[in-house]
Amino acid sequence: RESFKNALKSPSPTTPKARLQLAKMQIAEDKAAEMTEAIRTLELNLDPEWTKDKDSHSQTLLLLGDAYLRMRE
Repeated sequence: RESFKNALKSPSPTTPKARLQLAKMQIAEDKAAEMTEAIRTLELNLDPEWTKDKDSHSQTLLLLGDAYLRMRE
């Protein structure tokens, strides 16, 4: 988890994928605070600067949907 957080300190082409992996770990915790943090992390991938990576963008949308649904439960 820390390695993904460290990777996010310096934006690079792998930033969206690092955010996805970090968010997946946070969602797996299945705790409200972690879920909220995962949503914040994923929403950063929606910035137009990062939507050029279509694969990461579509995975981000799916994971965000999952996180929002879990928050409602």
